[in-house]
Amino acid sequence: MSPENIESLLRVLRFLGFAECIPLTEEFFDRVNDNTIMLSIAGEIQFDEARRLDLSVYFKRSKTTGQFYFSYYTVTIDADEGPNFKKFHTFYVNKGTGMTLKEAYNLLMGRSVYKQQWTPEGERYYAWIKLNLLEGDEDGFKVIKYRSGFDLEKALAQYPIRELQEEEIRRNLIMSLQKGNIHLVTFVKSGRTEQHFIEACPERRCIIITRFNQTLENSAQKKEKRRSNKKKDT
Repeated sequence: MSPENIESLLRVLRFLGFAECIPLTEEFFDRVNDNTIMLSIAGEIQFDEARRLDLSVYFKRSKTTGQFYFSYYTVTIDADEGPNFKKFHTFYVNKGTGMTLKEAYNLLMGRSVYKQQWTPEGERYYAWIKLNLLEGDEDGFKVIKYRSGFDLEKALAQYPIRELQEEEIRRNLIMSLQKGNIHLVTFVKSGRTEQHFIEACPERRCIIITRFNQTLENSAQKKEKRRSNKKKDT
């Protein structure tokens, strides 16, 4: 594999958030020969204390150029029901772009991501992407796309969110929600402040608001439930 091809793969890995969990070593590249069509490598990462993401990344050789490119990756994560219940999905990469690893995690946690998409004719458009975690096939879950009807900025403007008052902070908040993150914000009501977590909900055309303390309580309950399930399995 040429140095240019290696650097191209490393650049895409960094862009999609795999740099730390998928290290491409000399030993990995030594596996490549003239007959190699597909390469794969496994890794893992955690975005919270309770869940580990098991990853498999696949590189494919182009039939026209002979160069390898990032084709797709799979993510497996424990479901809330316990370690014997898994969520699995395949995320495809198109010309070096696709869902970042954090966005993939957010989708598997049931949230929505605002992302650039392409029509079969190659035309670009943007849509909110969500996984139907109740329906799927061997590739993972059914993908739902919301192309219109939800205006995130208008939905945010309905609430007294302090972070909307400064342009740079407002911009960062919107970008965070578009990536599918749950974001901690401050509500200002009659001179009093309250902290809430918010997330975008395009299917209902609204913002989901969760009290800060309630989120901590729910998180602690889920952790305890997973610990109990693990004890039962041992």
